[in-house]
Amino acid sequence: LLLDPEEGVRQAAAIALGKVAAPGAASREALVFALAGPDASLRAAAAWALGNLGSKDESVTRALLKALDDPVEEVRESAAMSVGRVGGSSWSWKRLLSGLGDNSFHVRVGSAMALGKSDDLPEEAFAELAKALRDPSAHVRIAAAGALARQKGRAEAFFLKWISALGASSAEREKPRESPDSP
Repeated sequence: LLLDPEEGVRQAAAIALGKVAAPGAASREALVFALAGPDASLRAAAAWALGNLGSKDESVTRALLKALDDPVEEVRESAAMSVGRVGGSSWSWKRLLSGLGDNSFHVRVGSAMALGKSDDLPEEAFAELAKALRDPSAHVRIAAAGALARQKGRAEAFFLKWISALGASSAEREKPRESPDSP
């Protein structure tokens, strides 16, 4: 059905595969194949389905990370959200950090939400999520705040350090300058 001539049938087939309770390798392989195909709506559905399966298979993670570069916004968004569901290694989180700078606020939201699902974010991820708190989109700011909140005590320690650094740089800016004429 993933090869059916009707777009809606292909999408429904991918979504159905994503709802299978105990998917086999053949289902994962078919969805990874569909994720690389020419049909954008099927790629988006396949990305969603792969995330919904929650497979920790490295080929699934690689395919989803590659989909973060898709020219179609909906595919990138589904891929970002799905990477958060399947997890990954440290390079997964580095790729998601680049999603925080995507032109589409949907992709930025998906990337922030996916980053929030990690229990072991590196400090550079905290810094990028903190920058996302100033995003023009309220949706992105909310997703970034939620991602940081899910990090429990680690986010608190980061923010204390960050606020302390901001205070130090602010104090430097406010320090009165001596004039060249001063003794």
